[in-house]
Amino acid sequence: MPLTRIIVQKEHYSRNELNKISHILHAVLVNEFDVPVRDQFQIIEEVEKNNIIVDREYLSPGRTSGYILFYITAGKPRNLTQKTRFYRELCLQLTKQTSIRSADIMVIIQYTDASDWSFSNGDVFSTKMLEG
Repeated sequence: MPLTRIIVQKEHYSRNELNKISHILHAVLVNEFDVPVRDQFQIIEEVEKNNIIVDREYLSPGRTSGYILFYITAGKPRNLTQKTRFYRELCLQLTKQTSIRSADIMVIIQYTDASDWSFSNGDVFSTKMLEG
């Protein structure tokens, strides 16, 4: 049940490119992060150039205006192997299928408890809701 904020510089990517990025992210979440196919929640934020303040060189060979941040809030914790596979596959697929450079891709994952989520009707999420 991850919610991902995809943060990019305004007008750097076209609507088609943003849709492609969204599709790639979801496919990799499903394949590498154990996310159900129908569990897709994303917010694409296009931020004014002056409102993205990142060090171009910090732990990167050099970021450009194509910088993209995936900020993922997830419920179920993943182990280091799963996270590593996810990071690498996301980077691989984005660089293969788009013009995004791997140096411009940053991912942050934060975990929450199931009780921190309400998907609708004011009901606290429970894994029992997934049983059908």
